[in-house]
Amino acid sequence: MDDGWVVVAEQRGPEAGRIGGTLAPVAGLTRCPPIRATSFFSGESTVETVADGDLYAVVRGGCVGGRPKQAEFVVRVHLGSRRLNVVGRVPSGAVSLAAAGPRLALTYKLGRENRVRVDVVDSRHARPLYSLITPPGQAKALYGETTIDATGDVLVTGDEPNPVPAALLISPEQAWWGDSRTRAAHPLGVRFAALSEGYIAYAPSGKVKGERIDVLNIASGTTRTAVTFSGSAKLEGFGVGAHVLAWSQQSYAYKLTPRNPCVALFAVGDTELNEVPLSASGPPITVNASPGTPPAGEACPAPR
Repeated sequence: MDDGWVVVAEQRGPEAGRIGGTLAPVAGLTRCPPIRATSFFSGESTVETVADGDLYAVVRGGCVGGRPKQAEFVVRVHLGSRRLNVVGRVPSGAVSLAAAGPRLALTYKLGRENRVRVDVVDSRHARPLYSLITPPGQAKALYGETTIDATGDVLVTGDEPNPVPAALLISPEQAWWGDSRTRAAHPLGVRFAALSEGYIAYAPSGKVKGERIDVLNIASGTTRTAVTFSGSAKLEGFGVGAHVLAWSQQSYAYKLTPRNPCVALFAVGDTELNEVPLSASGPPITVNASPGTPPAGEACPAPR
């Protein structure tokens, strides 16, 4: 979803429509569907994205009059008019496509390792601008997703297969970022992070449920803690957008299980959603919740 539009990838080509409205096939891509790529653990997906009311996709040259026919080209479809324009030829083999402002980011797998290269190109004619490569020492990282913002900052986050290989349990540092100024890749020391207009939010613990959220200001190179969690308050997830950091949290309390009585923590109430400006200053927001006094009984065994 982006700019009021939702795009759904289908086998015969994407369908698009206004949020809350009716989806319809994108005529220009019905006979020229986006290429399909197989990522490391996420399975097969189409190489397409939507930004600022435009749908971008990577297609074969043969269906848009490009040569050679098996070469790959980026095309742009304005969702309001459904008019298709050929942006330009790009190297073959992209596994994902991201767009923001005047730039596109195409991600390519490098050799047999899990390292990737991100090529940033001009969204008007696919002219190469700069490339970023997975930092040394992160060859075991599992690629998950690439995002880019309007100023050209790039964030690459990791994937998590199920079950998680033992190697990843001791090496979860998979997210990294780069920009147009330094053109160097910087490890974040976490698996998951989120990017929006010059800010990167991440949970420093490297786990899905972290104990705090930090925000990196890419331009200044400074990092501050935006939210901390203590007691039985848990971070369920977070995201950024429109200069806002948003997160979901859940509180837990001790309860006695009805069957095979034992004492454990259970979710209390509904999940809460909160937000704060990314540029906010001052001390971090503290989220604290008490699990209460445990009832009499043995503690439930830890799950295996």
